[in-house]
Amino acid sequence: PAKDRQALLLALCELMALVSGLVVTTPFELRRSYEVPSSDAANIWAVPPTREDSMDMLVAMIFLANFHVAVFSVCMAIYVAAGGHQADECFCRGVMAVLGVLWAAFFIGVFFPLVALCLWRFFADSQSPYPLLVLVGLFGLLHHYIGGATQRFFGEAYALEFYHSPAWLLSMCRNASHGMGTSH
Repeated sequence: PAKDRQALLLALCELMALVSGLVVTTPFELRRSYEVPSSDAANIWAVPPTREDSMDMLVAMIFLANFHVAVFSVCMAIYVAAGGHQADECFCRGVMAVLGVLWAAFFIGVFFPLVALCLWRFFADSQSPYPLLVLVGLFGLLHHYIGGATQRFFGEAYALEFYHSPAWLLSMCRNASHGMGTSH
């Protein structure tokens, strides 16, 4: 019903803002902790980047992507609260398109890079990589099982919504479904 749309859209905006806000400081815990020597003679532009500099760049990317997801989720909540009363189909479609992009930005720019950064840090700090490789392999299998179940549910329970999803989402789901036991 049209009267429930505003509440549902606000709940989605709040959920995205909450999740991204809770994770916004997490990458800083994985940042290197040593001090960079400060000297008037030191020229940071002449020094080649190290592995730690690359990790710091990934931390900065995760933070910036997450910050934008949180900020624009709050902006969308304000817009929905201000203009979403008795929202029509076109309004809801526009809000969902923006929320879909923000959700994709969260997973592509925050969630998966954060997992990669954690694994990178674990491998960099480990004495032997073999136990960590076994753990990554086991969780890779678990990821494919849960991912396949999620894709099947999405494809079966929301078949019409899935069919009318944006082309980029369909493409991402098709690419992600290889090896997940799905047929779509």
